[in-house]
Amino acid sequence: MTAPSIPAWSCPGLDQPHLVQALLRCPLDSSAVSWRLLSLIRAGSNHHTLRSRPVPPHYTPKYESLNNPSAAGAAKMTWNKDPLQKPKPKTARGKRFLDDRESKIVEDVKGSIFMRGTKTSSVVNEALSDLYSLKKPDAFMMFKKNAVHPFEGGESEATLEFFSQRNDAAFVMLATHSKKRPDNLVLTRMFDHHVLDMIELGIADFQSIKSIAGPTCAVGMKPAFVFNGELFEQRDEYKMLQSMLLDFFRGHVVDSVNLAGIESVISVTATADKVLFRVYRIFLKKSGTKVPLIELQLMGPSIDWVIGRTRFASPELMKQALRQPKEAKPKKEKNVNTTALGETLGRVHVGQQKIDTIQVRKVKALKKSRVEKAQEQRNEE
Repeated sequence: MTAPSIPAWSCPGLDQPHLVQALLRCPLDSSAVSWRLLSLIRAGSNHHTLRSRPVPPHYTPKYESLNNPSAAGAAKMTWNKDPLQKPKPKTARGKRFLDDRESKIVEDVKGSIFMRGTKTSSVVNEALSDLYSLKKPDAFMMFKKNAVHPFEGGESEATLEFFSQRNDAAFVMLATHSKKRPDNLVLTRMFDHHVLDMIELGIADFQSIKSIAGPTCAVGMKPAFVFNGELFEQRDEYKMLQSMLLDFFRGHVVDSVNLAGIESVISVTATADKVLFRVYRIFLKKSGTKVPLIELQLMGPSIDWVIGRTRFASPELMKQALRQPKEAKPKKEKNVNTTALGETLGRVHVGQQKIDTIQVRKVKALKKSRVEKAQEQRNEE
């Protein structure tokens, strides 16, 4: 199999054909219909950015269970009729804390909550722990079980929104297990601490980081993403999964990316009935040129997902989530354009120049003699 032509990355110095060729040599358990490099998670990506709070116009502790709070926490907690009602600050420190939770022009990193349902299995628990390790340090693990059924709405949806507000999280990943839906993961995305969209991922096959025993990367490093398959452009549930994964692993938005800081790549392959999720460790080898040779080694986790139930966002709510404040948009500069790769091009307008009046260097060899000057005067007369 040969790698087709793929557009260059927006990160200079990273030779993406070598990366894709190394990726093609790795066992992906499937030959995708088409290979396409989608995006490197960095500032200036063409991917639509969803906000976790509306465009801008309480100190509360983190509780792991809404139904069974601890005795110490129950004494400090003030129960309101509306779990999402914003508390009033009592101190200056509390006011600063609440102000930090308000909408911002440039948002903070989107945090995530990893929680368990009433019944789980060892497989789904390991998968939840491995995904939590990839998301750290912008993640919070809850070890107590909670009676939450997201797709049923009602109290379960209110519970997710409560946890999202209390922990200031934009994503909630729930692990469940039942006879009808074994080894299940439900990924929920929030907007203004209300459920925006959800997708259910059943685990068909799983290999943990511990079982693979491969190389690992540092905590909090930004991964590169490769999406393989035509289904990510054709079917709505695959488009939503692609958007949620990019939003989930986006991390800190930075102005530039160091080549040595890209330690892992996440490959997501869409087949007719499964979604293959693979995480590889990137190694930069000497190639004899300025561009290093890139080799990949399976790091884990390795998960085969089956897409189950989905819940799409309403058009009105999605429109609000995609809205960006005017202050965050870059001001348009005259005669300055930016390409799709992030390169800045400028246009310079030069006025009419009077070449005849330009002062040039006087050389004696080019100086006219008296005879030549007299002859020119006679010709002019």
